[in-house]
Amino acid sequence: MKLFSKVMMTGASIAAALALTGAAFAATTFTYASNGPENSVRGRAEKLFLDEIEKQTEGRIKIQAFWANTLVSGNELLKACSDGVADMVFINANFYPKAMPYGNTFMLVPFGPQKGENVVACYQEAYETVPALKEEYARHNMIPVYFFATDNNSFTSRKPIASVEDLKGQKARASSRWALAAFKSMGATAVSVPWADCYMALQSGTVDTILTSVESQHRGRLYEVGPYLWVWDKMWLGTPYIISINAKKFKKLSKEDQEAILRAGRIATEQFAKTFNADTEAEIADMARKGTTVTHAGGLANSSARYRATNSPITKRTLQDFRKGSGNADGGNGGVMNMTSSGIMRWASAPPS
Repeated sequence: MKLFSKVMMTGASIAAALALTGAAFAATTFTYASNGPENSVRGRAEKLFLDEIEKQTEGRIKIQAFWANTLVSGNELLKACSDGVADMVFINANFYPKAMPYGNTFMLVPFGPQKGENVVACYQEAYETVPALKEEYARHNMIPVYFFATDNNSFTSRKPIASVEDLKGQKARASSRWALAAFKSMGATAVSVPWADCYMALQSGTVDTILTSVESQHRGRLYEVGPYLWVWDKMWLGTPYIISINAKKFKKLSKEDQEAILRAGRIATEQFAKTFNADTEAEIADMARKGTTVTHAGGLANSSARYRATNSPITKRTLQDFRKGSGNADGGNGGVMNMTSSGIMRWASAPPS
């Protein structure tokens, strides 16, 4: 009887030890929210990082991803992460011109780096060296942990476009307030339409042309209702794509897991950059196969000069707006505009790393 009791006690002790061991190694689940679909070029870029987190933490952190606005809508991503509704989110500063004005300054430099390695290096350097950019995330209880990018500016249109002069009289849509201001200066009617409504707006004639990245044109299938694609090869779409993490959640992690997440971001960024340009070419080729007439602006000197001239007064007005606000984009708070634009120009002329 005593032997039986001892065996029973030993068995119970082992079971308890196994339960404690299981609890000690139970994975932590992080939620991730994105406004884009999983099965797209951008979705694959996001998954590079999410998968790398699980790899670098050796399974201690698992990611539960919510794609295509299934947890929160695109415009609510920033607040969702800030409030802890989602642990990590995709951030495009264009969606938040008031909340993230400094993250929008890249858009004020229309011609930037083209090679994937240089684009992401430009963004990483800016967020490492310009304090105001990091502080912008800190104010919203977030930390940027993964940098990737979108590609060239392009127009999907109901009618052919071969130069900026062709925009005159057209109803043109863009997500950036500065691009909309530029449209007005070129004689176009600037139209603000939510991204989710762009397909229908182009199909119905509410807009005649939509300015966005090649990746977005392809992901949104805008080529189905706008048969003409004008790719402006030299004009980058200066918008850092960033995955940010809730700061409180991040700080509760062990030092080991914090370093693993940051390391995962660096590794995923490097992997993303390697296929950046090939992905863009593949998307253009796919749209052409489906009947889109593709035109490349290339180095059109007249169009580039016209756009630069149009953009210059817009930049000046924007800097004045910054001075009136809480920061000073060209002087105090790190001289955001000067520091950002000088970095962009340097990376635009640098050979791929």
